[in-house]
Amino acid sequence: MYAIVYIYIHVLHMQLTTHPHTNTPTLSRRSWREFPHPEEEDIEQAENREHARWIKRYNTKLREKGKKEEKARLKEFVEAAYKRDPRVIARKEAERAKR
Repeated sequence: MYAIVYIYIHVLHMQLTTHPHTNTPTLSRRSWREFPHPEEEDIEQAENREHARWIKRYNTKLREKGKKEEKARLKEFVEAAYKRDPRVIARKEAERAKR
């Protein structure tokens, strides 16, 4: 069950694209999900190049924090599904009975 849920979540993070040379559909590993933060600053408002770089680094840190939180939330969801799945529970009970 865990593998099925993992594969499902992994596929959710993949994006269907077309190969540039053959125009055949392929799956890209680039995430289609975005993690905008309400406190992100606009790079266009930067006073100079250094300030723009600082804003870009700051926004990247905020987005990475959002990604970590989302990954933790998904991991918690998968673990909860794994614990409550009757097939997994039955398999664990069968393994205990064999001992």
